[in-house]
Amino acid sequence: MKKRKKLRVLLIVILIFGIYSLLEPHLILTRTHQIKDKDVPEDFEDYKIVFITDIHHGPFFSRRRVERLIQSINEMSPDLVLLGGDYVHRSSEYIDPFFKEVSFVKALPEWM
Repeated sequence: MKKRKKLRVLLIVILIFGIYSLLEPHLILTRTHQIKDKDVPEDFEDYKIVFITDIHHGPFFSRRRVERLIQSINEMSPDLVLLGGDYVHRSSEYIDPFFKEVSFVKALPEWM
């Protein structure tokens, strides 16, 4: 009886991780932070920075999804876009398509 219970628990854990691995690529988190500090120059008031990371373009995050992500970023009208890393999933075949899409990022501060 104990073996069956352990097997059930193991199968449930595997199922949960399996479902999470299918859903996780579709979870895009957007956070907004406002920084106010006397040491930040006035020129940076209302300056918008977008930071993106852990995209993992590949079999689970398609080029079309990268394109939609870039569209979302552009809709935010950022002054600066920072790319944090983990752009592609394992294979180098995804590098060029990813950077072709990222080349469409539009970020220009108002003063330019």
